Amino acid sequence: DTPVFDTFEVDQQQFYAVVDAFLLGSQTWRVALHAPEADFRGAVQARYQKAVMEIVVIALGLCLLAILVGSMFVRPIYRLQEHATTDPLTGLLNRREFERLGKLQLRKHPGNYALMVFDLDGFKPINDRWGHAVGDEVLRTIAYRAQDAKRLDDLVVRLGGDEFGMLLHVRAADAAKAAKRIRDILQKPIQTTVGEQIVGITAGLAI
Repeated sequence: DTPVFDTFEVDQQQFYAVVDAFLLGSQTWRVALHAPEADFRGAVQARYQKAVMEIVVIALGLCLLAILVGSMFVRPIYRLQEHATTDPLTGLLNRREFERLGKLQLRKHPGNYALMVFDLDGFKPINDRWGHAVGDEVLRTIAYRAQDAKRLDDLVVRLGGDEFGMLLHVRAADAAKAAKRIRDILQKPIQTTVGEQIVGITAGLAI
């Protein structure tokens, strides 16, 4: 857009204003700069006022460009950090981050934890028959269900392949009941692009 030059009055004093619009990401930023009319008289002649305004607009544009370029570098760094802590297929924690957060949890709330590790019975035949794309659908569904079934302080990890783990913040007396509830949720039929698939859950529980 072409910069807009205008004047306005505040407390009976004339001000000059310059307004320009910039597109930053998905948002439009509108920038305005103003100064008393007296500042544009005397040493700065009228024939130079427009040039001065254009220089100011360019400076503002460069500032916004620097912000945009900075954000372009920040986003990839954030994605790298995210990939360093999560499993790229399911979005669950990876093993290293699971261990790190698990240690923090145990220090924060010692005791009353159970570790549930499970894998999928019947996953390999699905993967062999329908291919990795359908196998990935199954893994993502299991991951989503595990995340949905966990409670606030629980952690979910993909350990690799079709093996997963959950750190459950639960009393020892209630651990088996909590694990059964999660197992029943995970074993429900899974809808994929080639139809319904069924996998079983083999789980181990350490208290």
